[in-house]
Amino acid sequence: MEDSATAEAPEPTSGTGDLVADLQERIGRHTQQLAEHARELHQLREDLDGLTQRLDSAS
Repeated sequence: MEDSATAEAPEPTSGTGDLVADLQERIGRHTQQLAEHARELHQLREDLDGLTQRLDSAS
């Protein structure tokens, strides 16, 4: 059984240049996804902190 990282990796058609370019492209996409997730987590943390403050002040 293959894991998802292995399953989505295309076979290079010629030489290691294609493999390197493919890996760089995939790293770039994952880097962008991680940055977006970090922004979302930061916003969620701010929202949670705001809700916590509102609950604390209401009690």
